[in-house]
Amino acid sequence: MHLADLVLGALLADGSGAATPPKIHEASLEAGMRVVVVARAAAADTQASAPTVAVVVALPVGYANDAVTPGSGWAAFAAGHATFDLPRWSSVVGGDSTRFFATLPADMVEAGLAELAKRLVADGVEEERFNKFVEQRKVEPGSVLDRLREAAYPTTRDGGAIATAARRTRDELKTFLSDRIGSEGAVVALVGPGTPAALELAALHAFATIPRAHGVAPRDQREPMPRNARRVDAPAGASGGEAGVRLPWRADERGDLVALAVAWLEARTGHDATHVVATSQGALVGFAGEAAEVTALAGALDGASAAADAIDDGQVEAAIARVVQRADATAADPARLAAELADGAARHGDPLATFGRAARLHAAAAETTVRLKELIRAAARIDVVPAAARPAGA
Repeated sequence: MHLADLVLGALLADGSGAATPPKIHEASLEAGMRVVVVARAAAADTQASAPTVAVVVALPVGYANDAVTPGSGWAAFAAGHATFDLPRWSSVVGGDSTRFFATLPADMVEAGLAELAKRLVADGVEEERFNKFVEQRKVEPGSVLDRLREAAYPTTRDGGAIATAARRTRDELKTFLSDRIGSEGAVVALVGPGTPAALELAALHAFATIPRAHGVAPRDQREPMPRNARRVDAPAGASGGEAGVRLPWRADERGDLVALAVAWLEARTGHDATHVVATSQGALVGFAGEAAEVTALAGALDGASAAADAIDDGQVEAAIARVVQRADATAADPARLAAELADGAARHGDPLATFGRAARLHAAAAETTVRLKELIRAAARIDVVPAAARPAGA
């Protein structure tokens, strides 16, 4: 019984090997914001403490479309300002979206959501708080992942800078929030105790004053795939690096093929992917390691690409099993489940996309194997190498 409580909805396997999805409830604001809820009982071993609700808010604006000029840093600045002095909230800025994460007391969900919602509208930019944020704001130096992404997509917004250290003004932030942040295309995902109606109502009340956004900047045309492997320097001070492959864009409505490719690459290399960055250009899959490991990781990825034509149905089945196993683990973790629901609803319009992958891939088994071969065969490798491990002449 304890396990059934912990694993939301008691995810069971059907005849296709696919996990049974959790039961979700959806509501929406007139202006286009979606609210996705999975109500679950508090786990038995946490009843001694106050029950909590995992929350993810996804907004359809990121560093690649935060302004006419990519890399202006406005998405990151706005996200930092929104979560400043809100210890329950954190944020991650991606290419096309910004995600806000929190674990809120079950009896304070509406209040917790409202404190974030207030910071996402122009009226919420209070002068004293803004000035304090600007004084204390620090822009993190580029990470290994940033260098990997920039090397993978050097000519489009997908490889642009996430943030800059430029001085900002309060009026500029208010204009950005008015023009770019709104309810249309946004998603709020909640996983935790409470009735679906109560959780939905809390989200709808908290975000009722969020207006529609004016839209996002147009995107660049797809960037050609690299002809040769790219190797770039790791950021100063980095002790490790990352070897990655860029997968070309494919018509992949719910991300099934990319998820399968990641699972197959993990099985081939013997390592879990550290980063998977989905963009309009395709997907970037990175495997991190210490300086001495990067060369071996790169070799393993080269070997995987070279083995594309040898992919058989057994390997595909093993990769699908890995996808299902990951979905099961996601469903058991409220925070991960909320993030998955928000991502699926925002990116694919299907909050439960990850839970139906096995069935969809099995339904077109022969085509799945062919498409996976094509995708892996066309992969391009990018390495971020620390100075200590950089091969001579590279």
